[in-house]
Amino acid sequence: MNVVSIDLEMNNPTYEQKIISVGVTVGSLYDRTILTSKDFFVNPREPLTEFIKKLCNISQETVDNAKELQDVYLDILSFIKPYSAHKTIIEWGTGDCYTLRRQLSATDRPYEWFGSRSSMNVKNLVQAHMYAVQRKAKGGLEKSLVQFGESFDGTPHSSEDDSRNTMAMFFRYLEVLDKTRLKSQQTLLTYYKFLDLVKEIDPKC
Repeated sequence: MNVVSIDLEMNNPTYEQKIISVGVTVGSLYDRTILTSKDFFVNPREPLTEFIKKLCNISQETVDNAKELQDVYLDILSFIKPYSAHKTIIEWGTGDCYTLRRQLSATDRPYEWFGSRSSMNVKNLVQAHMYAVQRKAKGGLEKSLVQFGESFDGTPHSSEDDSRNTMAMFFRYLEVLDKTRLKSQQTLLTYYKFLDLVKEIDPKC
């Protein structure tokens, strides 16, 4: 079975924080490998802040030549359709799935949401594990990968690279879970909250 992770970059600090890119990665839970990934740039119909241009290494010309969000979303659907992915979306932290759904709902075109109403927050899983082994949890994706013996592949704040590393972190977490089977009191609530969902999409767990 395959799963999808997403990551958004937005034009901060505007009030609406319009999406300027959507990173999408498809991974296989059968052998826990990344199958494909892509960056979908979005035209926010507004100037990018200088801060975001530097942070995301993205130019005004790039987004000006991109499609608007509702059309980008159709491209995303076409991109993931051949992989028959599970509807639960993998994300680092909370908010990206909500933001994408909210901004899509504000467009004048009906859409089919490719995810379920819930997502799997890999950050929560990783932090629960670190608390269980009595180690200080790191908040960022890059530092968390290092704590799990991995390294960040690519450039932070590239939505494609962030989505790909989120998937890699999820797979690494599952490997650790296989080995440790943590049931400590510190992680029971988080563990049972996600266990049924993890089992559904990965029978090996």
